[in-house]
Amino acid sequence: MTSTHPLRVAATVTNTGSVAGKDVPQLYVTGVPGRQQQRLLGWDKVALKTGESRRVTLEVDDRLLADFDPSSQQWRLQAAPIAWRWGIRPRT
Repeated sequence: MTSTHPLRVAATVTNTGSVAGKDVPQLYVTGVPGRQQQRLLGWDKVALKTGESRRVTLEVDDRLLADFDPSSQQWRLQAAPIAWRWGIRPRT
């Protein structure tokens, strides 16, 4: 399988805190039939001043959406609808 159709997914990130800061917005795919776990598709690091917003766009290689089919020994994209979820890095 070769990547032929990269996807672009965008979201606006806003610093609602009282100080400038950095964060790492992350994009996950969830809700794929037959797959229990979520899959990290991409991330970006952003630095924002207090009250600042920035549009974050991630380009996702469509191969990251594929699953291996052992019966055919090939990677296959699911035909079913999928769900996306944005998250941020966990606090440590």
